[in-house]
Amino acid sequence: MHLDGRGTWMPQLKRKPVKPTAMSDMPAFSETVACIREHLPGIDLTRPRWDTNSLIIDASDDAGYPVILRADARSLKVEHSFWHDRFGSAEEAAKCFILGLTPAAYLEVSVKGRSPYKWTMFTHANGEWASIGHVHLMIYPYWRRPRVRSFQNAWTSIAPLRPWVGEQFADAPRAGLGPDRSITRIESGGA
Repeated sequence: MHLDGRGTWMPQLKRKPVKPTAMSDMPAFSETVACIREHLPGIDLTRPRWDTNSLIIDASDDAGYPVILRADARSLKVEHSFWHDRFGSAEEAAKCFILGLTPAAYLEVSVKGRSPYKWTMFTHANGEWASIGHVHLMIYPYWRRPRVRSFQNAWTSIAPLRPWVGEQFADAPRAGLGPDRSITRIESGGA
């Protein structure tokens, strides 16, 4: 485990070593980055961190979360902090990546004690917030008191992107979020 930028303990997973591949060898990655550049002309993609097979945009502020695009030989993976999903299509991966940069999505992190164990992604579509999935750890301190923290980025508005991403999406501050767009709440139950 290691401390992230907010002073929260994050699990450090052992990953299988991946043979570095040049981005030019991955047309899906290049196509996804081109799609992101085309639809987000206002965001400078030279400032984010680049790796041999990933694009990382850090949180917009303390109330946000990092958004990462990774590519391997099989698929494209979009990560919103620890939450992630795999895509076969460059356009779908770009939409998920861009959605994480707007106030039309937020991330809830469930914590037991000081250990985050569940990440749930929400989108604001058709006038209400809906979960699009979660990722969780199998082993966590279940006996500790549960808390939930919410994070939301504000790099750009979804309004000019709606014809491309989908007309159902809209910017919305998460209900109950403070002026800094972050919230911590204690869940009922637990020790």
